[in-house]
Amino acid sequence: MTKSLRYVSLTLCLLFLPSVVFGSGIARSGLGSKSNAMGGAFRAISDDYTAAFWNPAGLGQLETSTVGLIADFITPNLYYTPKTGRLGYSDGLEIRNKAETIFVPAMGGFYSMQRGETRYVFGLGIYVPFGSSTEWNTYTPPPGYSSSPEITEFPEFNRKSSLRTIDVHPALGIRFNDKISVGLGMSFQYGAVEFIRTAFQPSGFPYAPYDLIPIDTKMEADGWGIGFNTGILFTPNDKLRFAITARTGIKMEMEGTATLTAYMPTTTEPLFLAAAPTLFIGGTLASKPDAKADLTTPAELGFGLAYQLTDKMLVSFDVSQTYWRSAIDVVDIEIDGDSPFIDAATGQPIPATDSKLYGRFDDTIRLSFGLEYELMPTLMLRGGYYFDETAVPNQSYVPTWTDVGDRNVFSVGFAYDLGKFTVEADYQYTALEDRTVATQSFDDEGAPLNLPGEYTGSAGTVHTSFIYNF
Repeated sequence: MTKSLRYVSLTLCLLFLPSVVFGSGIARSGLGSKSNAMGGAFRAISDDYTAAFWNPAGLGQLETSTVGLIADFITPNLYYTPKTGRLGYSDGLEIRNKAETIFVPAMGGFYSMQRGETRYVFGLGIYVPFGSSTEWNTYTPPPGYSSSPEITEFPEFNRKSSLRTIDVHPALGIRFNDKISVGLGMSFQYGAVEFIRTAFQPSGFPYAPYDLIPIDTKMEADGWGIGFNTGILFTPNDKLRFAITARTGIKMEMEGTATLTAYMPTTTEPLFLAAAPTLFIGGTLASKPDAKADLTTPAELGFGLAYQLTDKMLVSFDVSQTYWRSAIDVVDIEIDGDSPFIDAATGQPIPATDSKLYGRFDDTIRLSFGLEYELMPTLMLRGGYYFDETAVPNQSYVPTWTDVGDRNVFSVGFAYDLGKFTVEADYQYTALEDRTVATQSFDDEGAPLNLPGEYTGSAGTVHTSFIYNF
């Protein structure tokens, strides 16, 4: 019985993990319309207030003080064809995520101050480095669980990941001269998550579908973390710029509760009732233990260059590596509370147990290319492309992690200058390479880690920025 109860604890482990996986998914490709329109090849440009995110050294280029607002609209289109071989999953039938458009805002303000040859630019950005929400109807309990009038209806959307982070980001950029600038930013990051999964508790009964009890699991948690980013911008001449940037991982201490609702079966078969009278009771069993874990977002190292090809055309290139492997390897989960189940011998709730999750994610490399063309003094046209590897291995992949496969991302945009006020917008299309999860993976305790099947997807994103210089 102790071993089977670990399935409940391991399910809680799975609830925590997607909060950081979204960072390598389609949720957030960067900050600001200009940078996204140029494919994220922005480290060596960083000439607006979003430099606080990309390369704080670029803030030193701001000759005037500035404030800005960002409004992004993300529409993920994800599809999954289950091939699980398990009851309750619609094997062979394609399903998609719940259709929705996600609104992601950001803002910032920075003050520029000149002292001799040196310029200091400092201020505050508030943005969302990670943010996504997907819901799926992946499971329907077989007859004997959901068809009885005594059973509460199983939730239609029974797999969900919702993440909202807010990064309060003070930053300073110093331009020593026309060749060298440095910068430093600090992240005070708050995260709030809601995750829903279907777990399965071994019942001890030898015949399907009664050998596994479906459990609707829901977790809500939040926490804080602190990190830094820094950068150097080198301009050897009036055409060429180089940049090096680094970002630390952020350890977020997440605490919350997990609501576990077990859907118990019913039967009219006398032999079954006689063999397992405590199993075929119908209705639901529920518990709400506390759960907490320390999660670390990955560190990142980036390099960029920009070249003024002609008086009207600027081209740029970025390469960055994100260190997922060291951030998400083994996650320790502390569970304080009971499982939904009762010890038949004592009549008392059986405690849920602590556990570990082995993520084994891969480090990723992103390559970005961008260009900007001055069509007229007040109108800039932009385009970009980037390729980004997936961080999530097949052994732990499920639909809500959204990072279906390697990404090829294309973008076009513009900026219109109205004097002190600038309006920017772009459209970004994300093509996700198909993924096939051919085999079922299990952890050391025998609990399933992934959902086999075929995965496809894409996303469309509109980024808008409004900047005022004074």
